[in-house]
Amino acid sequence: MTRAYWMQTVGVVAAAGFAALVWAGRFGIITPLVQSEPEFQVGQDVSALLPDAAAPAPTRTFVFVVDPGCANCNASRGFYARLIADAPSKGYRTVAVSLESATDTRAFVHAVGGEPSGVVLMPRRQWAVRTPTLLLVDRNHRIVRQWFRKWLADEMPMLITD
Repeated sequence: MTRAYWMQTVGVVAAAGFAALVWAGRFGIITPLVQSEPEFQVGQDVSALLPDAAAPAPTRTFVFVVDPGCANCNASRGFYARLIADAPSKGYRTVAVSLESATDTRAFVHAVGGEPSGVVLMPRRQWAVRTPTLLLVDRNHRIVRQWFRKWLADEMPMLITD
């Protein structure tokens, strides 16, 4: 067997594997870990993510979706500490959303040194959400803005005045 034969064989197998993945994804047999479209949309009602969804919120709310195992979430710890500490004095409240375990997310939030208005469990199997996600939600539980990114601690003041 020549080197060219093996290279051709590897190429054919790789192409067939890629075609099988595309076919399986197209017919819903497998789902991608990261969606091309964001799970949340501006204007979407996210009452299910708020601990007191029965009534309009007294203020606007920052909802942050974190996973303690997420590298960008951990790199953003300083930002979350400032957000939790400074948001109430600016008229906002904060809610942490957990994808895996509310206990782990509470531990994550306490490690950054804060106590949000609430911690809500949102099972990953129900929502294909990327982390870290930050939502600004109005009093009627509708998304005003959304961000998906790593944050630096000094970006907090710009965010609140935004």
